[in-house]
Amino acid sequence: MPLELGETLFVVGANGSGKSSLLHHLARQDPSARHIPAYRQTALPGNSVVGLSAEGRARQKRRARGSSADYRWQDPFGAERRPGAADAMVKGTLFDLANHEHMRAVAIASNVDADNYAMARETSTRNPSGIGQINAIFADAKFGVSVSLTSGDRFVAYRPDGSPFDMEQMSDGERAAALLAAEVITADSGLILMIEEPERHLHRSISVPLLRALFATRDDCAFVIATHDIDLPVTLNGQTILLSGCTFTADGKPTAWTADLVPSGNSLNEDVKRDILGARRDILFVEGEDASLDHALYSALFPEFKVVPKGSFKEVRTAVHGIRNTDNLNWLRAFGIVDRDLRSNDDISELRSNGIYALPVSAVESVYYHPMVQRLVAPQITETYGARADDKLAAAREAALKEFQSKSVLDGWVSLQVHQKVHRDVFKSIPEQRHIEKGVPGFDPAKVSRLMEQERKKLDDLIQREDVDAIIEDYPLKKSGAQKIIAASFGLKGQKEYEGAVIKMLESDQASADAVRQQFFANLTNDIRAQQ
Repeated sequence: MPLELGETLFVVGANGSGKSSLLHHLARQDPSARHIPAYRQTALPGNSVVGLSAEGRARQKRRARGSSADYRWQDPFGAERRPGAADAMVKGTLFDLANHEHMRAVAIASNVDADNYAMARETSTRNPSGIGQINAIFADAKFGVSVSLTSGDRFVAYRPDGSPFDMEQMSDGERAAALLAAEVITADSGLILMIEEPERHLHRSISVPLLRALFATRDDCAFVIATHDIDLPVTLNGQTILLSGCTFTADGKPTAWTADLVPSGNSLNEDVKRDILGARRDILFVEGEDASLDHALYSALFPEFKVVPKGSFKEVRTAVHGIRNTDNLNWLRAFGIVDRDLRSNDDISELRSNGIYALPVSAVESVYYHPMVQRLVAPQITETYGARADDKLAAAREAALKEFQSKSVLDGWVSLQVHQKVHRDVFKSIPEQRHIEKGVPGFDPAKVSRLMEQERKKLDDLIQREDVDAIIEDYPLKKSGAQKIIAASFGLKGQKEYEGAVIKMLESDQASADAVRQQFFANLTNDIRAQQ
């Protein structure tokens, strides 16, 4: 993929996915690349003095360029350390910054001595002070300090009130930012700067404006940023690749990487992009929130997926469509699960064709409290409490049936079901332009009464037949007290304890998990296997 000067590429991936190996590999292949590793030291030499000769700095650069693959994890300058001394790479960074100031001053002074003031001004403008640029970047990033170089190549920091203090007394974050900025500012023009984990030691409120300012200042370079902060590529709008794995030889040398290109621009909204960057290769979008029944259930049933709760059906649909519509750029597989509610068979089929699966029951609560799931979890619950599973199942059935017969539950369910049907029909009959001349369709009030009668008769028939399975499948349990009543029938303190027992069973008992997947998620399971 092309990377032009002034552009940025972010490399995102979990620990062990090969980010450091990739950057080091690329830097060794391209002489125009400069690798800034993640293990940068921030301790500064005593009194912030450079303490390195030009010959020593040249030797460092030769060693870094000629270092082997071990450089990814082994410091090539370790032999130059002595107790109490700063890291040799830090000394090299300070040397480059001081040398940049010296060479700039010499060029300006030479023109002034020759009375060529115009050239002196041009030199000053064309080659701005590195320390001045760092201080400007610090100001943009709302840092409360600035730095300066004094006699004897000593670096000094200043507080907002102008009072000086030794640069080594800056906070870890301030030192890390100063050293990173110095490395970027002093880099030669035209380089590819490969930076690992620039967010180290920095709060995100600092790292984002710092990087933005560095990118703008060095638009004559290209940047490759390896990061764990998935918000960086979202906020800073660079190209992004997601690493999901690295292949190594027997002696530990990397040979190949598995990567996906994450679409940029307007292909995906920011929330979906964050979901991708934080995902494994298979991602399952569901309704609800992090602590919802949906997230817990689907994480237990589909552990091979990264399960991401999106809140509403609309958000699930947007997320799945966003990834599937850019499948030419990635190898991610995206699916979605939503409640059935009152969707028609045609609606359910259309959703499935787009990778979204509607439950065969009203809502996720119906899975937890379905009699089939009760039968699976009952032995584990009753074993804990020393009771017979059959007795508890019968008690739960009778208690639930009694709750379903209460007038408030019946009236609420009938009203809710009819409301959803009417809402769906009215939405489908929203007038189009052709209706303006031919007449706008209306909704017959008498139809509402007929629907109420039909729904009440259906529910009465189910109760008359004591068909608890069908009632739990077709009606929203959260609009009744059935969840608490069923949990209490098993001797549990509340519905959270019952629901926790279901999740524990699904996580620990493969046979039970397979049975639940086959009962409620057969289409999704079959489609997943077909795409493997």
